[in-house]
Amino acid sequence: MPVIDAVKSGFRQYADFRGTATRSQYWLWTLFVATMMLVIPLLEVLVWPESVVTNLGNEFTLIPRSTLLISEIFDTAVLVPQLAITARRFRDAGVSPKWVWVQMVNVPIILLVLYGSFANAVINSESSLYPVAIQELHAFWAMTGMFPTLWPTVFVGFFYGVFQTIVTLRRTKIRWDAAPEPR
Repeated sequence: MPVIDAVKSGFRQYADFRGTATRSQYWLWTLFVATMMLVIPLLEVLVWPESVVTNLGNEFTLIPRSTLLISEIFDTAVLVPQLAITARRFRDAGVSPKWVWVQMVNVPIILLVLYGSFANAVINSESSLYPVAIQELHAFWAMTGMFPTLWPTVFVGFFYGVFQTIVTLRRTKIRWDAAPEPR
């Protein structure tokens, strides 16, 4: 299957979680998405260099923060088709597509981190509402590139990523040429 056909199929079946997706269809779509996630920000930085806020006033910041609007729009636009094609690929590999939703385990953890950051807000003498916990998290993030309370997210994400890679590399389990079994 050519890359163009895989991309067209991915957008044509935008939110179709039923059916199946072949290995080549899945991996060509993933290659397209990954390539665009690298190319679009680079183009945006070349066209609008002032849109990247680097260093954030801290010499320890290794990862530049960005406000690249087109990248964010693209990332949001391909979220649903990526989940859909992954679910179809899981089904084709003989694994329940419900496993795709394991990725959502991280959402409550992230929400708890955000809630904890704002719940520990301290009002200082200038009546500023800048949370102390966020300052601490930002200092840790600036030195390591990661929020300390997101380790469970990293743990789940890593092992789910390995699991998803193994499943999506499996051969097709459904034989389309075989006659359906009688009940």
